[in-house]
Amino acid sequence: MTLHGTWLNALKSRLALEHDENGFLEGSYSTVDDQLAGKEHALVGFCDFDGALGAATIGFVVRWPSDHSVTVWSGRYSPASDEITTTWLLSYPGLAENSPEWRSTLVGHDTFVRSR
Repeated sequence: MTLHGTWLNALKSRLALEHDENGFLEGSYSTVDDQLAGKEHALVGFCDFDGALGAATIGFVVRWPSDHSVTVWSGRYSPASDEITTTWLLSYPGLAENSPEWRSTLVGHDTFVRSR
């Protein structure tokens, strides 16, 4: 089983993954967001395969230097659908100096399908 390859989410953001036998992930992420479109950003993370189920858990992080933020994705790979389903957290310095702390983190979901 492998997560190696290119994956796309519903917005066509591109996730390129490689992993070693210890579950260390590296690769790149490029979004279609207007401000960051076409730029590849390094990612690092881990995955863990369950041989009995054929599934895997996965977590990775991307740093967005242009707006001083990071996004983390955590989820699972399903071999039945060949999809990675994740929940993400995007954390950034905040909207304004007086913004409440909770406004500095957004939460969402992504499903990545393997690019053929």
